[in-house]
Amino acid sequence: MAKRAAKAPVVRNVAELGASIPRGDLLVHFTKDQWTRVVRNAKPTKGIPRRGGRLEFTPDPNGNGTAQFVCNPGPGEECSVRVRPDPNGGITYECRCTLKKIPTPGGGGGSGGGRLTLPPCILRLPRNGPATCLNAGCAGRCELRTARVGHRIALFCVCA
Repeated sequence: MAKRAAKAPVVRNVAELGASIPRGDLLVHFTKDQWTRVVRNAKPTKGIPRRGGRLEFTPDPNGNGTAQFVCNPGPGEECSVRVRPDPNGGITYECRCTLKKIPTPGGGGGSGGGRLTLPPCILRLPRNGPATCLNAGCAGRCELRTARVGHRIALFCVCA
């Protein structure tokens, strides 16, 4: 049986995002000016959270670049990215994680699994302007942060 070729990611400029979200992997293109506006209110920090999601921006030599949202699962979790239109324009990103089933000896049904873990803060990416964090259960305040990850720049929310 022939394997199906992987679909190429869809690339959209941040200004084009809104009510219609393309299916599949989404790469968001930013001009240098757009990226500067998006990270304007983000606090630089060292390191990224061990768990949760982040938008990873890869700049080109001119300062333009593309970004993709990625999830860091916690121990025993499987995560998927959820991208939704924001009512105020733009999109929101979140990681939706579930516990993996732990296999039992003898091939039984296994234990664990299925419990959905939602993030305390959700990253909101507008079409034009600074990114923000939406509180979705954080006991404190959701803060926008940036950190270098090799040649990339990570943008993420933390519950502080």
